[in-house]
Amino acid sequence: MRCHAIAVVQADAASVPIPDGRLVLYFFFNPFARPVMRLVVDQVVAGFQAQPRRMIVLYANPVCADLWRGAAGFTEISSRWQRLAIFDTQACCQGTPQR
Repeated sequence: MRCHAIAVVQADAASVPIPDGRLVLYFFFNPFARPVMRLVVDQVVAGFQAQPRRMIVLYANPVCADLWRGAAGFTEISSRWQRLAIFDTQACCQGTPQR
């Protein structure tokens, strides 16, 4: 997956619309309390369900990684050193045209 455009979004993480197309989402060092992370996960899953596509979540200091493990469509592909968890929708998107 090559990045052709990178955007930093400053917004309410629990309600920001999830952009179309393939995404890499990076959460630095557990940026939200658990209730907010739950809302973020729900928002990302809703975006994925509305438009199935490749999404990768990189989560440093994954205190709430269990929320991502339970997220529909996401598979944990790495949990290196217990400091970085990586979740991917690729397994769900096999055969789905990538945008």
